Amino acid sequence: MANIKGLSDTKSILEIELTRLKETNVSLVAQLDIAEKILEELQQKFADTEKSTVSKMSVNNHVILKPLFSQLCRIDCDASKKNCVAALVAVKPLDNQQPFELSSKATQIWHLNWLSKVDDDLNVKFLKEVADCMYNNEKVPMFDHMRMSLMGAHL
Repeated sequence: MANIKGLSDTKSILEIELTRLKETNVSLVAQLDIAEKILEELQQKFADTEKSTVSKMSVNNHVILKPLFSQLCRIDCDASKKNCVAALVAVKPLDNQQPFELSSKATQIWHLNWLSKVDDDLNVKFLKEVADCMYNNEKVPMFDHMRMSLMGAHL
């Protein structure tokens, strides 16, 4: 009888321990779910930040985009960045409101309106030209594009 009493007591202790382990397991699973949700949110934020950074970096590091404004306005930017920016700011719209004039070599010299809004007619045409140049740059090998640019031809 003593053995049965001892086994019964051991069984009760084991059941109590099993209940405690089940409760601990439920708590750990809940904490794990919370940690996974936080990790998922952080990964999404990182992915969004990375996309933003990559797109900014790819624009900022693009070999053609940086000098493109100057090229379209036919400004020599071999000088310092400060002088180049000053020369770009000095570009004024034409009196006839045309987006560009033709040089003696039939090269377009763009005149955008820096003081107007981005959706100003002149600026929209200029931005379309920038987008077209970028698109063409992606289609034409870099060497050909640079050679054409140096020759004053417009792609």
